[in-house]
Amino acid sequence: MELVQREFAKIFEFYHVSDLGLVFEGYEPVTPDKTLYYWSNPKDDGLYVIELADFIDEFMGAEPSKRIAEDYWPDHTCDWEVEHWLSNEETTDYQDYDKWLYYPECGDKCVMAKLKANVSDLKGRELELDVPEISEEEMTKRREELEGLIEIDAQRRES
Repeated sequence: MELVQREFAKIFEFYHVSDLGLVFEGYEPVTPDKTLYYWSNPKDDGLYVIELADFIDEFMGAEPSKRIAEDYWPDHTCDWEVEHWLSNEETTDYQDYDKWLYYPECGDKCVMAKLKANVSDLKGRELELDVPEISEEEMTKRREELEGLIEIDAQRRES
């Protein structure tokens, strides 16, 4: 699935970065199930990323990964070092996913991180710039279809 324009303000509010004046730099799918949305801070050229996926494996252990690395598609490989993961509250409780994961209307999950990189590190990457604006009704329909497929898949595994 994908994020839509109207959701970015909510995500920034959730992660307490709405006052930074972040600038959208683009997004790229890095696996069939994971998309990275890049944002820069014009005050210091810092680079932030929103990771959208149906399964966020960085938070499946005791402490989240210090890297976002993918090599599924040769044109969209990445190996970003994470400076720190952002949460909804100051916490080191990595088991409380509701403080780390934002649940967008598309039905997937988001996490956000400040990278040990700056905006110039995006040079040469093939980023998409046009974020689709999908109506809430259409997004609800897509989410219901996805949930139906997940339910069918779960039933297959049970039999």
